[in-house]
Amino acid sequence: MSGKTISENFSGNTRGRPGKYTPQGKVLLSQLYPGYGWRHVQNCIYGAHPWKLLRTTNHEKYKWLVGDEDGRGARKTILSELGRLFDITHDEEDLLAIAGWLCDERPKTHDAIWMIRAVRRDFKQAVME
Repeated sequence: MSGKTISENFSGNTRGRPGKYTPQGKVLLSQLYPGYGWRHVQNCIYGAHPWKLLRTTNHEKYKWLVGDEDGRGARKTILSELGRLFDITHDEEDLLAIAGWLCDERPKTHDAIWMIRAVRRDFKQAVME
């Protein structure tokens, strides 16, 4: 190589689905979790509603998912996937039913995520039809 660097000019067209949050919204939400990446911030935001709902509904029944009184031991990855499902369905009864099943069966995190994503995919397909 001759030591020259090649710079690429991107047109600004982004690939994939459009973002849910505006750039200003991303900045504001990222300030809640300084020092963390955007994906972590999204996971925290999505996991917050299921965590709060399950803690206030019946903490002992959902303790496997929400952890102790301080949130230690919470299954944060599963909670964020439940939050993504709730973001589509907006049905707390479905969320409670799935969370109850998860607490009864106690699957590995990978298996729980796979199941929640399958439910979310099926729901999206049913809505589009």
